[in-house]
Amino acid sequence: ENLDSMSGCLIFILGFTLVSFPWSWGYTVLTLAAGYLYGFLKGLLVVVFSVLVGTLVAHFTSRQCLLGCVNAKVQGSSLLRAITRVLEGSGGMKVVALARLTPIPFGLQNAVFAVSPMRTSQYLTASTFGLLPTQILNSYIGTTLRTMEDALTHKGSEGYAAFAVQVCISIALTRYVVHRARSELKTTLQMYEG
Repeated sequence: ENLDSMSGCLIFILGFTLVSFPWSWGYTVLTLAAGYLYGFLKGLLVVVFSVLVGTLVAHFTSRQCLLGCVNAKVQGSSLLRAITRVLEGSGGMKVVALARLTPIPFGLQNAVFAVSPMRTSQYLTASTFGLLPTQILNSYIGTTLRTMEDALTHKGSEGYAAFAVQVCISIALTRYVVHRARSELKTTLQMYEG
């Protein structure tokens, strides 16, 4: 919290790079933390940039070093096989964007997309747009947590009530986005397979 902006941004880049690999987790925690530490807009910008760098590093590393391991994982899952088949066609960018809204682990998605024939520029574009809704929500929630921490220390029960309402709205919105993305991804996969 006491770091200068550049040092903090570098820490987030390192953190998002680490969680971009298939064996890691912590993506949501980092997006919440950025909103909490930097506020909504600056936190969102830090997240978008850091995720882009981390995703790019993980993409190239997975393509160069983890290809055999990732291909074995893909072959062991019917969902991942379906996704990689669709990525080869014209619906690849749509599938990447929709998959980013599902609860499939972030690092696992990165690894699966790395073994696909999709161009890196298309992959990064689709990822950026697909991740943006949850990044916005999580940055907002992180900012809300910071605001509510301040409010709770000064307003008592009114602060708790406002915090509860904001958390409920955020959870409902997140559930809606994930549900719609799952449905759309399933429809898209069926459409391109059929």
